[in-house]
Amino acid sequence: MARYLLLPLVDSRRRGSARRYLAAAARDFADVAVPPIAEADDPIDWAGGNDLAIMPWPAIGHRLANAMCQPESRLNRQALVTRVLQQVGGAGHGQILLGHMLNADLDVRRKLLPHMQMFIRAYREDPSTERGAVIPQLGPLLWASPAALDEFLSGVPRSSVDTPHAGIRGVMARGQGVEVAEIDSVDGSTPFGAAGTACVAAARMMLTAETDMEYGWSHCLTLSEAAWGFVDRGDDTGAIVALSYVTGFVSALGFPGWPFPVPHRLNASRGIAAFQQALASASPEDAVAICLGASEDIAMQAWGEVVSQASDMKDAHLVKYVHAALRCATRKPEAEPVFLAAATRLLARWLTR
Repeated sequence: MARYLLLPLVDSRRRGSARRYLAAAARDFADVAVPPIAEADDPIDWAGGNDLAIMPWPAIGHRLANAMCQPESRLNRQALVTRVLQQVGGAGHGQILLGHMLNADLDVRRKLLPHMQMFIRAYREDPSTERGAVIPQLGPLLWASPAALDEFLSGVPRSSVDTPHAGIRGVMARGQGVEVAEIDSVDGSTPFGAAGTACVAAARMMLTAETDMEYGWSHCLTLSEAAWGFVDRGDDTGAIVALSYVTGFVSALGFPGWPFPVPHRLNASRGIAAFQQALASASPEDAVAICLGASEDIAMQAWGEVVSQASDMKDAHLVKYVHAALRCATRKPEAEPVFLAAATRLLARWLTR
């Protein structure tokens, strides 16, 4: 999906290669991602006594088509979104797919539905989700100042497990060791703003962290960005989930601190040729410095270069990260340099491999 959505931005010289990677991914997944056979079921009475907070996952999976593929009330879809979002300890990529489904037309939703049901099946098989939603109590952070969020993240205790995904799942699914004390609130703060601040934090981590950067920190932004996308739909749960992902990653991988490269005046004033040279010579810090000080025109050209080069590489995590960073920059343009710099640094890291 990320490759497809980025394709219009890919330089024409690389577009053929990007299409081949897209086709190869479809072929690879066709062999393993066989959707379950659709099961006939009676329509669910969403307005009645059925409580999605306690409904078994098999029942939700059987009735998913009624919510996603028929012109029913908004409540149906909203109830499903809330339940899926809350399963932060389960198959988080299902939330990304759900976002694509909600943005697609009816015909595409019908084609994606069997694959969404696969994620529902994964939720059912995950012990951390079988009793319903459990997420950290991060509600006060929805009205916190960015400085208060920084302070909170710096105080998140390190998980005792030594693998990122186990630690992330433990923190997010069960709220282990995560407490929210008194938080400085800011007039006018909103859940949408809090989710955006969480995504900025995830991007800054890519600029500073060294441990498990390529896979660990890339997921921190892609999953948080997907949750942020649901806040536009009026569901504050998306903001708490975005904060939960960032909190979980910090607990599992450690808090790397906020200092990131400050653009030197000379680097900041250099154009797209210097940016391309920095990538060609695998100089992440030089490329990042140009991003952080780039003009609007240079930033636009830099995005095109990053999108084109990432789409010309096989690794899906890199493409997903660039796509998520670009979407974040669209939602929060004042932080665009940070998102562009984070995507650039991950690309430069892959170019050195």
